Amino acid sequence: MVKTGLWMFRWRSFLPLLVVPLFVWAAYDLWVQGGQASSVTGIVDIVALCVSICGLMLRAFTVGHAPPGTSGRNTKEQRATVLNSDGIYSVVRHPLYLANYLMFAGFLLATHDYWLMLTCSLVYFIYYERIMMAEEDFLAGKFGKAYEDWAAVTPAFLPRLGGWRPSSGVLSWRKIIRSETHGLTLIAVVFAVLRLAMWWIGGGEYPVMWMGFAAVMLVLLTAVVVLKKTTKIFAPR
Repeated sequence: MVKTGLWMFRWRSFLPLLVVPLFVWAAYDLWVQGGQASSVTGIVDIVALCVSICGLMLRAFTVGHAPPGTSGRNTKEQRATVLNSDGIYSVVRHPLYLANYLMFAGFLLATHDYWLMLTCSLVYFIYYERIMMAEEDFLAGKFGKAYEDWAAVTPAFLPRLGGWRPSSGVLSWRKIIRSETHGLTLIAVVFAVLRLAMWWIGGGEYPVMWMGFAAVMLVLLTAVVVLKKTTKIFAPR
């Protein structure tokens, strides 16, 4: 399982795309039912957006406090200069994977297809269980007893209510903007595409708000990317 997890870790940026056919199937099912896949109102869309935003906020909090060389987006190999065990890591060992699931769960909820949400959630947990095992095998080998003591009292995925220890790192807004702007853009684009598909299949009101949200975020993301490449505004300090 560790060996499989290492392979999945290397390709973790692309493997999640394998669930796209499930979204296509859900769209087809909606089309077959004449666009009436659910009687739930637009309130579900707002709840779904809030779930995804909560996931993004958890990512931002985690990444913003993380020391250099940890909690990164590296895919070629495992990497950790220190063992993160305070702040959010004092209540859960894999906060970024929890955050990613919340973002993903919001997308799934926005489809109004609860079988799709259940199926993809199961796939997510099976997939990331392997990756988490590979990461923990690396951390155990590098940090030894320090890792074992931390892992013994800190759950892997579902945070414990007690045991919080303040983070030793200082929150870096530059790091958050540099690293997580694309996450907010992804949320905006996914929700816009989903609502556009729902409109195309079932009719109703054109999703002007969602399309505008996506357009604004794409402009913002472009500005951040340009500033990253041409200035040192978001350079690590």
